[in-house]
Amino acid sequence: MCVFCLLSPQSVANLIERRQFETKENKRLLEKSQRVEAIIASMQATGAEEAQLQEIEEMITAPERQQIETLKRNVNKLDASEIQVDETIFLLESYIESNTKRQ
Repeated sequence: MCVFCLLSPQSVANLIERRQFETKENKRLLEKSQRVEAIIASMQATGAEEAQLQEIEEMITAPERQQIETLKRNVNKLDASEIQVDETIFLLESYIESNTKRQ
């Protein structure tokens, strides 16, 4: 078996662990963001005024908003990396299997 085949599953595990760590470390901020989004959606459904919606949106400060965006971007990159490594493992295993059968 090749070294890549042994290291790739570990790479996936590392990516998953990092994504979980990032999410756990920012849990409070993510929950706050979700609460604010839910309140805004509820108020929009009941026909709230724009000033009221703006006041609720201001519950999340600019630095918090930037931190949330950075976190979402990083988690999305980690998710994409997990998928890419999985696809690479699949392709490599398929290639090895097809070449082994030919011999």
